[in-house]
Amino acid sequence: MRWATRKHCHVDRAACAWLIRRFMDDDPEFVFVDDAAEVPADAVGSTPRRRECYDAPEAAGLDVLLRGLSLTNGDERMLELTAPLFDGLYEFKKRALLLGREPS
Repeated sequence: MRWATRKHCHVDRAACAWLIRRFMDDDPEFVFVDDAAEVPADAVGSTPRRRECYDAPEAAGLDVLLRGLSLTNGDERMLELTAPLFDGLYEFKKRALLLGREPS
């Protein structure tokens, strides 16, 4: 399936692409467009942001890392580089939930 989003991925669009790849579509094609008007309302990373999602302790660091990567890489490469970060974060949070504490 083809998924559209704006160019210059940051944490929200990279995370949405990771979620799509991990849970919804085994072989997605991401299309990066210049203008937000070209992106449909249900496109990747276009959902309204909730401020409480930034309260997690790891949010600020992850945001800085992804912003830095976006300055030195194109969108396709960004998705390649960020996937292992989101995999690790997902696994850490999943294990913490199952253990009832942070894993060591």
